Amino acid sequence: MRSTALLLLLCLAATGPAGCDTSGRSGAGKDRDAAGGLEIVSPTGREVIPREGYIDWLVHYKGERLATLFVEHRLVEREAARLGLEADEAEVERRIRADIEDHIRFGSFAGQDEWERKMGESGRTLGGFRAQRRLEHRHLLLTEGVVQRTLRFSEQRVEREWQERYGYRGHRIEARLISLEVRVPEPPEGASQEDLRRLYDQAGDRAMARAEALRRELLDGADFGEYVERHSVDPESRELGGRVPGGFPPPGWDPLVVDRLIELEVDQISEPVLARGSCHLVRIDAKRVTPLEGVRDAILGGLADVRPRAEDARALQQELLEGADWAVRETMYAPIDLHGARPREEIVLTLEGAPIARGEYGEWLARIHGEVQALNFTTMYLIGKRAAEMGYHASPEEVAARVEEDLELRIAGPFGGDRRAWLGHLEQHRRTEEAFEREQSVVITFHVQADKILIARRRIPEEEVRRSWEATYGPMGRHLLARVLRVDPELPELEPSLGRDEVRRRLAAAVEEARLRALALRQRILEGADFAGLARELSADASTREQGGLLPGGFRPALWPEEISSAVLPLQPGGTSEPIVWEDMVFVFQVIGERRVPFEDVREELREGLVNRRPTAQERSALMAELTRSVRPRALPGLYGE
Repeated sequence: MRSTALLLLLCLAATGPAGCDTSGRSGAGKDRDAAGGLEIVSPTGREVIPREGYIDWLVHYKGERLATLFVEHRLVEREAARLGLEADEAEVERRIRADIEDHIRFGSFAGQDEWERKMGESGRTLGGFRAQRRLEHRHLLLTEGVVQRTLRFSEQRVEREWQERYGYRGHRIEARLISLEVRVPEPPEGASQEDLRRLYDQAGDRAMARAEALRRELLDGADFGEYVERHSVDPESRELGGRVPGGFPPPGWDPLVVDRLIELEVDQISEPVLARGSCHLVRIDAKRVTPLEGVRDAILGGLADVRPRAEDARALQQELLEGADWAVRETMYAPIDLHGARPREEIVLTLEGAPIARGEYGEWLARIHGEVQALNFTTMYLIGKRAAEMGYHASPEEVAARVEEDLELRIAGPFGGDRRAWLGHLEQHRRTEEAFEREQSVVITFHVQADKILIARRRIPEEEVRRSWEATYGPMGRHLLARVLRVDPELPELEPSLGRDEVRRRLAAAVEEARLRALALRQRILEGADFAGLARELSADASTREQGGLLPGGFRPALWPEEISSAVLPLQPGGTSEPIVWEDMVFVFQVIGERRVPFEDVREELREGLVNRRPTAQERSALMAELTRSVRPRALPGLYGE
């Protein structure tokens, strides 16, 4: 795995805090560095981050993640230029103004001045907001223009237009229906959800049986219109002889039901169907089918003067991206120094074989994310500065280990441990695992620095050390040596049609069956069976099974939930617990020995462990808030290149 330290956090380690304050420079050098840079103002002074140094940070930190968006912008611009299209600057300005009004209105600000003051707290300015929105709206207008000129509307839009003009899935159907009431009796007092579901199911079955009887009579020659008058409970359709107001299918019907009904032939009567709380018989009186491909050109022609929607723009952008050949160069992650800008002509991307220089890409990043990332940069900068002042650095080895750990947690969490699913997710977003690791290394460097600051400031009171002693070794240091045997329930097959209460009932029954198995095992142990042997043979706990259920380090109360600890701690050596159910698992413990661990013997070891415990995300957030509470970044004129 590649690992890059956040070297911009950085010059502080080599030059100290004063080395990053360009306000002390004189002459043209000072003016050049300050122009368009980022100013960090605090009660103790001000520091100015040169524009080119800050842009290098943007490329380093966000460059690879935003590369797809940059390529999309360039591809749309090329396609628009090929078609002779330009963005209407008056429309761009109108949309920017509408954005500002929306922010004021939906943010409940008294006016634009209050909104601008609020933006300023995170380092944003009206000029930066307008520059970002101008870039985004020009891009969107060009995308819309290409869609209209080339009629490349999204397939969803075309299909929606097709169904609006020619009916559901191109089926223009005249149908009548008989709607029967599904009568659900009044539930008894105290009825459970399962009882209510049973009542509804039984009522539905009765209505379906009645509808099937009527259907047989209709197939034998009874008049459909007469049966509508006699049996249908829907007043609106009954007044129309069974026809649905607004046409077929009625709104809100399950598409799976409608898909079956539109396949009926003219004069056919459907099987009974349940929809919208009633049971229905449907008769097809007339049907006209218009395949999409036969009218696609006509639909697209009708859209030529219609403004594309967001889905149309997204579809075109995705189409252009899928056909593009582009790549990120290794130079994107080259080491940087805020006061020693990398060459602007350095190639960081290639698009269709053409080079994209750092300067070109950086200017685009400055416009679209220069101010957006100002507060984020300031936070990282201040953490790095404080760490450097304290003599702390994040080594490549520390960062690499944390990135690997973070990657494992991500795969184990949202992706259920499926590495292929994780890689597929990255591929879907045109990213690689290596790129993810490089980006994470920047963030993790910041986390490691923050953690070292927090650890250095920790002061652990004596009572917290004593609590840790008892949580680790038991009350008054009584440390139990124990074995565990875990019994998991055998999960039943669950049909998709089952209600939630029935699923819960079956799962509860499976857990109870596991508890009874555990109870039988406990009885065998009490009668002389070897606990360790049973654990090796039957325990579901893979981490202890091979060791006969032996808990490494003994039974540590802090690692177990209260309901388990309270059942195990009273046991004497040789004692075996009753089966303990926790989160659908069943545990049996046996205490095989105990020893007393005096507090004085482990006090310093425990204190050291508490001091060096990795800080939580909440602790990091508190540190960030503390360091930035009275500090505000401010974009100097020209940061976003306008």
